[in-house]
Amino acid sequence: MRMEEGGKVRLSKTGQWETTDGTPYGPLLRVRCPDVQHCLRLAPYDDGRIGPHDRNIPGACGWAGAAIVDDRHDIPRSCLITLGAVTGVDRRRTPPQAGDRDA
Repeated sequence: MRMEEGGKVRLSKTGQWETTDGTPYGPLLRVRCPDVQHCLRLAPYDDGRIGPHDRNIPGACGWAGAAIVDDRHDIPRSCLITLGAVTGVDRRRTPPQAGDRDA
């Protein structure tokens, strides 16, 4: 999977992030890379973009540099699970959004 030029991804679609203050809505530190088959760890968040990170297979990740659209406030609080500083989206509780292909 590779990002198109100028690619963007909604934070809610990545499904997982870490904040500097340990709350779901704090300043972002790391985010889940959309390439969930090859990037198994959280990637650095740098100035609104996915930072360079290592994959679990050789080669650079094509999602580095993708812009993150921070839509955390659109996710119902009841759908968030926080453990330590990491927050995830419980997809079983999340209502489908218009335009979602997996809805």
